[in-house]
Amino acid sequence: MRIPARIVRTLPLAVAVCLFGGAAAYATVIEWAIDLDGFWHVPENWQSDPLLPGPDDDAVIDRPGVELTVTHSQGNTVIQSLTSDEALVFSGGSFRVTSGVSTVNADLTVGQGAWLTADGANFLANGSTFIDEGQFSARAGGRLDLSQATGYTLDDTLSGRKISASGTGSVMDLSGLLIKTGSDSSATLFAEADGGGLVDLSSLAQVGGGPTQFKALGDASVIDLSSLLQFDHPGLGGPSQLLAAAGGTIHLHEQGTSTVSDVQVFVGAGSSITGGLLALIDGSVLSGLGTISADVANDATVTPGVSPGTLTVLGDYEQASEADLIIEIGDGAHDLLQISGQATLAGRLIVQLFGGFEPSLGDSFVILTACSVEGAFDPVDWPSLSEGLSWALTTGPNAVTLDVIPEPAALALLVMGGIGFIPCRRKK
Repeated sequence: MRIPARIVRTLPLAVAVCLFGGAAAYATVIEWAIDLDGFWHVPENWQSDPLLPGPDDDAVIDRPGVELTVTHSQGNTVIQSLTSDEALVFSGGSFRVTSGVSTVNADLTVGQGAWLTADGANFLANGSTFIDEGQFSARAGGRLDLSQATGYTLDDTLSGRKISASGTGSVMDLSGLLIKTGSDSSATLFAEADGGGLVDLSSLAQVGGGPTQFKALGDASVIDLSSLLQFDHPGLGGPSQLLAAAGGTIHLHEQGTSTVSDVQVFVGAGSSITGGLLALIDGSVLSGLGTISADVANDATVTPGVSPGTLTVLGDYEQASEADLIIEIGDGAHDLLQISGQATLAGRLIVQLFGGFEPSLGDSFVILTACSVEGAFDPVDWPSLSEGLSWALTTGPNAVTLDVIPEPAALALLVMGGIGFIPCRRKK
């Protein structure tokens, strides 16, 4: 049984001990006790003085007729839940709720590296929300709803910042965020979903201002970037990334173009990146063994596999004149770019050997398949072959094939049959 804190405070100590079974039970609901601004870590500000709200407590901040601000600036606070009708500022330390539903109905500010966690609980910010340089996590099925926040700025800091959702049913809701920016420093923002968690950034259209890494790791783990238009890396610090691995999924702009500049895009086996059109520019690299369920416009670099492997594009593929496709060939395995739609080719093809492999006369490697192929690679960078051997490139209606032939070539090449195509279709 829980009795409101206002009633508890009026009870004689002997009665309270009788009702609640001792001092620990007495502190089930703890209220803010003063009509002034103050710091969370000062016991005199709470009706539980000399104790602060703890792991078995529900904290309530509500002073009718008064507008005040409570600041959490230090320490590692763990409570069951929080209800606040007053403004809250988290400017340092960590704050974790573990049970039920917490609500903040006034302004909420989380910054300067302060860390807010919903651990198997729900936390909902209903008022204006400001989250620059804050850190946030939802885990063990918890939901941290900061959907009222519209921007995130990360300026020059000594360390990066992290936003995460970990575990089945965990949701980090930043669905109102429109832009991530900063001072083009080396500080990295890490946004990660793992173990079946969801990081909802479904309104985020522009990402810049320092490195940013979006990672979906594990089955049913999702990063929702379904409004992303522009993702830029400043050229400082670590890399910017879009990474889906171990069954994770990243959703890009559903209908339009998501343009990534100097960004590493990786999709692992059994994982996917979805969207309308993924446009790679200015040093971006697309690699991996998974599936891109989108059209791809390559004006940078595509390198299928992970020495080697197959990268699948469920859509069209277009390579610009200044772009590169890198294909690795080893003993018994080689890279393949598998396209369900149309391939429009230009730019450079770079062929590399790995693992000490030395191709022999008559070896043939299908490096690209598509429903239809137009254009051709030009130029082509070839690796060296044994004396008397040469490379030949065949661009057919549905495939691009590399063959090892005598030097000089004197035999007409036949396009090989029986290539394992994926069905010719566009993405849904």
